Amino acid sequence: MRRTLVLMALGIVAAMALSPFALLEKPQRDRFAGKMVNYGIYASKIRSIDPATAGDTSSAALQGNFYEGLYTYHYLQRPVAVVPQLADAMPEVSADGLTYTIRLRDDVFYARNPCFGFEPDGRPATRRVTAADFVLAFKRIADFHIDSRLALTLIAGKIAGLEDYREATRGYAPGDFSRYDKVPLAGVEAVDDLTLRIRLTTPFPQLRYVLAMASYAPIPREMIDYHLAGRDDGRGGREPIPVDQRSPEIRDREAIVGTGPYVLAEWVRGGWIVLERNPDFREQYYPSEGAPGDREAGLLDDAGRRVPFIDVQHLTYVAESNPMWMLFLKGLTDTSGIPRDVFDSVITPSQDLTEQWRQRGVRLMKIEGDPSLYWYGFNLRDPV
Repeated sequence: MRRTLVLMALGIVAAMALSPFALLEKPQRDRFAGKMVNYGIYASKIRSIDPATAGDTSSAALQGNFYEGLYTYHYLQRPVAVVPQLADAMPEVSADGLTYTIRLRDDVFYARNPCFGFEPDGRPATRRVTAADFVLAFKRIADFHIDSRLALTLIAGKIAGLEDYREATRGYAPGDFSRYDKVPLAGVEAVDDLTLRIRLTTPFPQLRYVLAMASYAPIPREMIDYHLAGRDDGRGGREPIPVDQRSPEIRDREAIVGTGPYVLAEWVRGGWIVLERNPDFREQYYPSEGAPGDREAGLLDDAGRRVPFIDVQHLTYVAESNPMWMLFLKGLTDTSGIPRDVFDSVITPSQDLTEQWRQRGVRLMKIEGDPSLYWYGFNLRDPV
């Protein structure tokens, strides 16, 4: 089994004593004074902020902060277990395995966004998530004009009417969003505001795992009308974007309208990312039970505490391990992998942290079996 070793500084300035670089300034410390901040690294560029088009781990990891699926995985339980997230309970499945009825939670609201209008006090408004938002999410994944290869692949040939819907959308211009109103998707239905029904063409018990992906997060129609079909007119108002100039994909930070614990406050492409706590995130709490040994390991010390714990996540793009290590030594990031050329000076033969590093307030995290997914694609359509 593959094991990944990661170092984590305990406390905001714990790593400062590790090197003469400690006197260098820290990024935006004054700006976040009084807040719990995690300074981290991401090593692969973000390719997508649209749940329908997320097809790489870096994009999916980022999107998981602001988009959520109907289900998720229990934070501590092992073996892993799927549990409700935006759904109120696990799906009701018909005897033939072809119909899934999913009840939604009634306390899930979108992060505030101008697409919903404004409150009397001037703040952007919000609204509750409805089943129709999930119907729209599936329609976008099946849309001929959206590059949703991964999300579409997982449900292709399994949801009733999916291929018919995709073919019908081919006849529309990419920027003509009337297709979302005019073209029905037979297999995905909003029974009422809080009930979603999915009809399959064949039994697919893996559907609950698919629905645990943020790719199938709800999408409000207001976002499309406001952000994808409209723009700032330069006079304090909005104007429609000509159909032939519209993109059907979410590409701008302002168009992210999710339900998750964080909002994307800043995104400098190929630079830094700032995620700030969503002040309107629903009440959710750290689990009070886990796997055997979790209590002894301290993983249940925060049981019952409201999440998220961190106010701000500040992430910096660093592609190479040695620059990442130097940032850790300077105290500019709270975690780091261990480069090969310094490994023996940091880790003992028994794969523990050396005493010198432990005394400097550094903790070693061992990640067992870093999960990965690989697949091969074979082109059987074209002659050799």
